[in-house]
Amino acid sequence: MFENRLGAGLVGAAGVVALLTGSAAVAGAAPVDTQATVTLTPGPGIPDLGGELWYVHGGRFKVTIKATTGSDGGPQGYLIVSIPDELRLIGFEGDGWYCEDEADDDAEFDCLIEEPRGPGESWPDLTVEVKAQTTVIDTFDVYLQGDGTESAHAGHAFNYDTSG
Repeated sequence: MFENRLGAGLVGAAGVVALLTGSAAVAGAAPVDTQATVTLTPGPGIPDLGGELWYVHGGRFKVTIKATTGSDGGPQGYLIVSIPDELRLIGFEGDGWYCEDEADDDAEFDCLIEEPRGPGESWPDLTVEVKAQTTVIDTFDVYLQGDGTESAHAGHAFNYDTSG
C-alpha cells in the first residue's frame, strides 16, 4: 500500500512540475510526431514582393537554407537543390556542408552534411550563391532527403532580371 501512495505521489509531483515548467511530458504520454522541415531565406538586397516573389536585379544572389529533422532524427543531412537551367552554383558556405554541382544536370546540385541530428534538431545553416546570364522567372526548390523515412520540400518563386 505504501508503494502505491509513493507512486501516486511521484506521478502527482511530475504533473505539478509539468504545469510549472510548461512541459507536456508526462509518463505514458504518446510522443508527438513531427515532420522534417526546410526553410529558405533570401540574401541581403533581395526584396520579397508580397511574400510570393523574390526580385533579383542581376549579379549573384544568396539563399540561406535551414533543414530540421522530424521525429525520427537524421543520420545525415542530404539536400537536393533544384534550380532553373539558367542559374549556376557559384559558391556555398555552412559548417560541415559540402555541395557538388552534378556535371550531367546543370539544373540541380547536391549538398551533404554527415553529422547526425536528433529529433527536431537542425543542421547548421547552408548558404548557396548562384547567378545567371539572362532574365529568369522560375522557382528555387530545395528537397531534404532523410534516411528513407522522412523528406521535406521548400520552394520560392523569383524574378532574376538582367535588364538595365
